[in-house]
Formats: sequence, C-alpha cells, structure tokens
Amino acid sequence: MLMNSQCDCNKYRGSIFGREQVRETEKTIRKGQRDLQRDRLQLEREEKKLELEIKKAAKDGNKQVATILAKQLIALRKQKTKTYIAGSKMQAIGTQTKVLSDTLDDMLEESGDESEEEAIVNKVLDEIGIEISGKLAEAPSAHKEAVSKSTEEDEIEKQLAKLKAP
Repeated sequence: MLMNSQCDCNKYRGSIFGREQVRETEKTIRKGQRDLQRDRLQLEREEKKLELEIKKAAKDGNKQVATILAKQLIALRKQKTKTYIAGSKMQAIGTQTKVLSDTLDDMLEESGDESEEEAIVNKVLDEIGIEISGKLAEAPSAHKEAVSKSTEEDEIEKQLAKLKAP
C-alpha cells in the first residue's frame, strides 16, 4: 500500500498538476491583487474629485447637485470597500496556495527519500547476495515448513530406530 501511494506522488512530480499549476495560480492571484490595487487608486482619485465637486456645489448653493454627488460618493466608497474585501480574499487564497505548494513539495521530497532509502537497502542486500524483489512468492510458507519438518523428524526417528535395533 505504501508503494502505491509513493508511486502516485512520483507521477505528479513536476507535472502541470503539481508545481507548475501552483505557480500559475500564484501568478494569477498576484496579477489580480495588482489590478485591485490599481482600481482602488483610481477610486480614491475619483473620491477626491467628487469631494471637491460636492464642496463647490455646496458653496454655490446648489443643494440638488450636491446630494446627487454625495450619493455617487457613497456608492464609490462602497465599491472601494468591496475592493478591500476582494483583496483580502485573494490574499487568503494566495496563502492557502502557498501552504498547499509547500505541503506538496514536502510530500514529494519525502517520497523521494523513501525510494532512495529503498534503493540503498536493495543495493546493500544485492552486494551480500540477497535478492528481495520477486522472492516473496518463492519463499516457503509456514505450512510447507511444517510438512518438511515432520518429514525430517520421521527420517531422524527411522535412523534412531536403526541404531537402537542392532
């Protein structure tokens, strides 16, 4: 079972599913955050312009224009607040992506260590003449050992009986 999960991890190493997809996601998030920052700065400029227009309309005594501009200012500030909310959500997604990327890298490194350890153990066993791979099926089971032991015991008893008989 461990070998299967190890193989599953290795097949995603360096694939679009793994690191490249994470990089693409991080790139998209950074671009989105820059766009939001740009929009926010534009909204702040418009906010200052509207405030000046409201002051000018109030100074001129044009209350109707001032109230319309005030409503626009309120809508603009709500929109600006929404950009802050969207930015914080994008930052949270970026953080999650980073954590997932680090976790994926750690898992892949660990699975690489396991396969490396297994390769070293197999090399050492090969050097001393023991082959592990494929020999488990050929290994005698407990039942075969019991049968062969009883056969050996029978032979020993026969030899012992021969020695006692003469």
